[in-house]
Amino acid sequence: MQTFGSILTYVSKGDGGYLSPADSRRTDALYIAAKENRDERFTNLNKGKPILYVKWEDSVENAPNAQMGSPSLFRKPDGTYGLVASENNKGSGIYLWDSMDLIAFSNQRRIEVNRDGVALEDPKIVYDASSDTYQLFWRSGGGEVSFVSVSNDQLTSFATRTEHEYGAAEMKGILPSNALPNEASKFDVTQQEYERVIRRYAPVTNTGVQVLEDISIKAGENLPSLMDRIELFYSDGSSKFLGVNWNLEDIQAIQPTEPGSYRIRGTIVQSVFEYPFIQERADPFITYNPDDGYYYATGSYYPESDPSNWTEFEMQDIDYDRITLRRGRTLEELRSAEEFDVWVPRGEDGFVPFLWAPEVHKINGKWYILVGAGQSDSGRRWCSTMVLVEYTGTLQDMQQGGMLRRNNWKPRAIQDSPCGFDMTFAEINGTGYYIWPSRCQLYIQKVDPIDPTKRIGEAAVIKGIDWPFEYGKHNIHHTDQGIVEGAAVLQYGDKIYLSYAGATVDQYYCTAVMTADAGADVMNPDSWTRPTYAALSTEDVLAVEGIKPHCGPGHNSFSLDEYGNPINIYHARPVPDPHVGVGAGGLHDPCRHTMVRPAHIAIDGTLILNMTKEEELAPQNRNVVLTVKVIY
Repeated sequence: MQTFGSILTYVSKGDGGYLSPADSRRTDALYIAAKENRDERFTNLNKGKPILYVKWEDSVENAPNAQMGSPSLFRKPDGTYGLVASENNKGSGIYLWDSMDLIAFSNQRRIEVNRDGVALEDPKIVYDASSDTYQLFWRSGGGEVSFVSVSNDQLTSFATRTEHEYGAAEMKGILPSNALPNEASKFDVTQQEYERVIRRYAPVTNTGVQVLEDISIKAGENLPSLMDRIELFYSDGSSKFLGVNWNLEDIQAIQPTEPGSYRIRGTIVQSVFEYPFIQERADPFITYNPDDGYYYATGSYYPESDPSNWTEFEMQDIDYDRITLRRGRTLEELRSAEEFDVWVPRGEDGFVPFLWAPEVHKINGKWYILVGAGQSDSGRRWCSTMVLVEYTGTLQDMQQGGMLRRNNWKPRAIQDSPCGFDMTFAEINGTGYYIWPSRCQLYIQKVDPIDPTKRIGEAAVIKGIDWPFEYGKHNIHHTDQGIVEGAAVLQYGDKIYLSYAGATVDQYYCTAVMTADAGADVMNPDSWTRPTYAALSTEDVLAVEGIKPHCGPGHNSFSLDEYGNPINIYHARPVPDPHVGVGAGGLHDPCRHTMVRPAHIAIDGTLILNMTKEEELAPQNRNVVLTVKVIY
C-alpha cells in the first residue's frame, strides 16, 4: 500500500466544563484529524467536533465507563475497516464498530476481553493473514504491562490474554490542541482514502464565482435587466446562487448613446444576520406565503423584558400567553417588522395559555397556526393539547394584511391529541404528516386529507434517543436528562431532511439532522439516516467571527431565502446570559432569541448548518464586476 497521509483518531481534553468536561461522555468520543505525509501538523476535521459517540447506556452514575478510550482504526482483509476503543481505559472489554469507507461507522458492540477485573487500556487491532486471526494488543496498569488477545472467530470473541510487547506505531506530527496525546492513534491511508475522508469532514468552502460575460449593446439601445443572482462554487463540487446588488451610480454613469466600455460593480448578498434576528421569540418559525408574497414569523411569546428586573416568578404568569405574527417582503424587512397579536385565548374558545411553539402551515389549501395550548378546564399550565388555529379571512383580505388581524383566526383542537407541544406538519410526496415528540421519541402519522384535526392510520416511531449529545447536564449534575423534540422538515433537491433538537434547553441544546431520499416511505424508520453527531451546537456559534456569541442553537425551522436557498431558523441564548439566580436559563427566562443562518447542501446531500459567512462566500469573491460595452 502506498501511503499518502494519516488519519488521527483521538479523544478530547475537553473545554474545562462549559460543554465538555474532561473524561466525560462528550469528550471521550471519536474525534478525527488528518495530514498528508509532507505535512507536520494534523488538521482537525468536522470542525473539531466528534463524529461518533458510544451509544447512551444507563446513567453516567450507573455506567461510568460507557465512553471511548483510545480509539483506533484497523483494516480488514475484505477491504473494509474497523474501529476499536476501550471502555474509558477502565473497563474489561472493548467497543467495536464496522466501516465501509472510514466515514460512517455502524454495528456498535461490546466484547468482553478478560474476566478478572484487569482494566484494558489503549487497544490496537491488527489482522494477521498467516493465521487468519485478529490480534488485539492492549495495555494495563497505566501501561506497565501489555498483552495480546487473539480472535479466531472474526471479532466475535477474544481468547485468553498472553503477555506481549505492545509495539505501538511511533506518533509523528503535531496534534490538534484539544487532543489527548496518550489516547491518540495514527492510521496510514492511501490518497483515495485520504481524499474521501477530507471531502466528507473538511469544511466546505467557497472556491469560486461565476464568470460574468460582457454585455454588448448598440448605441441608443437600453441597458437590459441585469442578473439578480450569481452562481458560487464550493470545494466539494457543490454550487448555489446568491443575490447581487449592483452599484446604482455605475449604472447611471453608462451613456447608452456614447460608444465605450463601462464597469458596473456588484456586491454579492448573503442571508447572514446578526444575533439576535428577533429578540425574545423562542421556538421560532418563519415561512413564505406565496398567496400574498410575504414572509411570516412567529414563535413562543415573551413580553418585552428588562434583564435587570427579570424574575422567574413574574415571567411565569405572563409568558407564553399569546400568538404573534409579523410579516415582511424580505427577510431583512421581516426582522424589524411590526408584530401583531393574532390569538390571545382566555377560555372563551375552550383554550388558555400556555401557548407553545406555534408554526404557520398551509394544509389542504388553507392556512393554519399549529400550536400547543392549554384546555380551559385545566387552567393556566403546561400545554395539554395541540390546536389548529384556522385563518378564516378571504384571499383578498389576506393580501391586505388579513393574517395579522385577530378576528380572522379560529381555533380547533386536534382530536385525541397525542402531545401538547412541538408538533410539526409536512406534506411529503403529496401526503400530509404530523410529527411530534413523546417519551424521548419522534412519532409520525398521516393527516386526514379532508379534516386536518384528525390523524389516520397508525403512528410510527422513527427516532429514539441514542447519543450523549441528546442529553444535557449529565456531566456535571448527573441528571441524565435526555430530550428529542422540536422536529422540522426541509424538502430540497432529491432529499428530505428532518431536524430535531436534542438535550436540555441551555448550552447543551443542539440540532441534529436525519435524511431520507425523496420518494421514500417516511414512516419506515429504515428510510432515515441516523445522525451520530449534532449538525449545529454551541461549539458552532460560541465564537464565530462577525456574529455575537450565543449558545444552545435548537428547536429550528426551515425556509428559503429570496434566492431559493435553504435557511435555518433557530433559537439560542446569549453568552453571557444577562440573567442570574433562580430560573435563569430556564424556560421562563426570556432570553431565547430567534436567529437565522444559511443552510448549505453539500455535493453528497449532507445538510450543512454550521457554514460560516466566510465559508459560504470567500472575502475575495464578495465583489464582482460586469463590463458593459456600447458599440455602433
